[in-house]
Amino acid sequence: ITTNTKEHIHQILEAANLKGIYDIIFATSSSEKPDKADLFQKFSKQYGNPKYYFASRSKEAFEECLKLGSICVYVTWDELNSEIEKLADKTINNEKEMEQLLI
Repeated sequence: ITTNTKEHIHQILEAANLKGIYDIIFATSSSEKPDKADLFQKFSKQYGNPKYYFASRSKEAFEECLKLGSICVYVTWDELNSEIEKLADKTINNEKEMEQLLI
């Protein structure tokens, strides 16, 4: 679930040789104004609430995640944002922690 455009996300994944890694890419179309709350509502209506939501920078994303009752995971590879950490159900710092969470 991203406010980035579908076209841009596909370009990024293709350039990183990660095409096909996600079952669902729910993104803003290039004709839409990015709106995180609207995107979460549309995703929820179409697919149901996500079990997990992983994000690293957007406080707004965590606020929307909490409204859905999803498990909000703060991924901090570098600098920690204490405001986001307070909102998150879990904070992870590396790939091992992510793997353990999903197993």
